[in-house]
Amino acid sequence: MKNLARLIPLSTLSFLLAHPAQALEVKGKELEIYGTLHPSLDYLDSSVSSAQADAKSDDKLVNGATSISFNSSKIGFRGVLATDVDGLSMVYQLEQNVTPDGSSTDTLDTRNTFAGLQTPSWTLIAGRHDTLFKDLALRHSLIKHSVADRGVILGAGAVHGNQLDRRAENMLLGRYFLPLGRGRLELQAQYSPDAVKSAGYADNNRRDLQAVGVEWKSPSRLFAVAADHWSAFTIGQDDSEIYAIRACWRETGTHLNTSVILEHINQDAPTGVARELDRDAIALQASWKQGDWRYLGQVMKADSYDDSSATGATVYSLGAERSLTQKSLVYVITTLTDNEDNAAFQGVDGTHGDELATLAGHSPRATSVGMVINF
Repeated sequence: MKNLARLIPLSTLSFLLAHPAQALEVKGKELEIYGTLHPSLDYLDSSVSSAQADAKSDDKLVNGATSISFNSSKIGFRGVLATDVDGLSMVYQLEQNVTPDGSSTDTLDTRNTFAGLQTPSWTLIAGRHDTLFKDLALRHSLIKHSVADRGVILGAGAVHGNQLDRRAENMLLGRYFLPLGRGRLELQAQYSPDAVKSAGYADNNRRDLQAVGVEWKSPSRLFAVAADHWSAFTIGQDDSEIYAIRACWRETGTHLNTSVILEHINQDAPTGVARELDRDAIALQASWKQGDWRYLGQVMKADSYDDSSATGATVYSLGAERSLTQKSLVYVITTLTDNEDNAAFQGVDGTHGDELATLAGHSPRATSVGMVINF
């Protein structure tokens, strides 16, 4: 590892770690094609009656149904280009969601797409990218992109579901790297003057975003903190000012991996608007690897939001996955959302393809069998 660190600049190493080296090199590192196909067969139940489920066709309520989802399938192109300036490279990425189970008009939509510069100690990119608050949970969660995605609780509210799994448009993202102890320290800053752009022109809609983060990572341990600030964040029909902070502690062992993710969100909303994101939440995750199998467990909990009662929820998830190759696996996973009397956290939310809603006080559940192919 010491020899590797001498050969690869920290910024390039970070870029490769964030984007695993499983891509097809078309022109060395200058052009790589990569992607994921993730189909699953899901059983979904909103824990409501047939009459309630049939009342509206677009309310995400079902009384026991099967669904095919392609989750967060994607295809992308990326590269690192050398320049004539010593130590300076250009980086780029063009990434698209792929939804073969969608209609012909929504098969592709833009994911993290950017261009920028990097040196051995920093990177600076511009474009569209996950906010630092979202990125922390996405990169370090042990369970994601399935019916048990952490987005059911993390970043979610008791009324409108997940709100803070966002990508910022028109953003700048800078990262600074330096060795520290047995690991690497990464400092992060992100800014967008118009993070939810409504049209192809400048405006004053106050959708600006400021975010900061810090991460320390060694081969066996990780600590990370990230915070987002939105001046005007739309939930339902109303705008709120949002301060959101997440912290993660992750341990990686030979057989046992654990991850603890904490979040605190402050929502400053107009009088009379429910501050459903104004609460704390926690996710406890563990995995145990035995041969080709990995067993997964998760408990997540959100407190009642401020000035309310019985608006919290707890999620329980269990699963198992088996590696078929270094780039593919199959899995089965089941999850249950136990809502308090006045909460309607969804049964499936976040980065899974098909959402599953419920009514206040009900306990939606989902079971999924799927496969993941990376290339």
